[in-house]
Amino acid sequence: MNYYGMTKLFLNIKQLCVFGCFCLISFNSVANNAYQSHEKIHHAVKQFLDKTLEAADDIELNVIIDKIDPRLKLKKCDQTLKTFTAASTAFNSRFSVGVICDGKQEWSLYVPVQIQRIASFYVASRPISRGHSISENDIQLVKKDLNHVRGRYIKEHKKLLGMIAKRRIQMGKTFNPKYLRPPIVVKKGDAVDIIALTQSLEIRMSGKAITAGAKGDRIQVRNSSSKRLIEATVLHSGLVEIKL
Repeated sequence: MNYYGMTKLFLNIKQLCVFGCFCLISFNSVANNAYQSHEKIHHAVKQFLDKTLEAADDIELNVIIDKIDPRLKLKKCDQTLKTFTAASTAFNSRFSVGVICDGKQEWSLYVPVQIQRIASFYVASRPISRGHSISENDIQLVKKDLNHVRGRYIKEHKKLLGMIAKRRIQMGKTFNPKYLRPPIVVKKGDAVDIIALTQSLEIRMSGKAITAGAKGDRIQVRNSSSKRLIEATVLHSGLVEIKL
């Protein structure tokens, strides 16, 4: 075969390869169009969650929708996709959203979803020993996913300062109310002023604390004049109240 013939054969083979690649691309495009787009399923789930989920003003929602297995091939739906959750769904950290196609090619699947509820609250900035009075240096404001926080916690700054640790609190831990107590403001043996309230009168008298107490506690007090033992509510240091 001469040079001209070889060149012509080479060009024909090249044209066939180009045509074959074009056919393969066209075939793949048609095949892909026959299947439901995973992006559209993801979008349908996101729209459903945007309408369904609500959060408090001080909580930030972070929604993570799991990726659909790329090997999953579903027939393209000729109807609008429908989304739903089970009636018992609590929308906690993990749950699933159902997606249904009611078209000619019926199918359904469940898409896993993760919800992070990010909130700001205070944690111990260093180890706190039992009996320690909480100060500004002991607390740190952080943001955490509430799904990873166990038990109750105090998030108000003013409610933490001055509280006494009833047990050791590790660094980074939240301030659980059951592990804290208010500071003792009236000690046993302290001299106190007693306020006796009626509907129209306020009577003051002196007394002595028989038991200790924090603000709001009810303690026993002895009236210095009558020597009578009474129960009173601690208002603050050196002052208690009784109601007649």
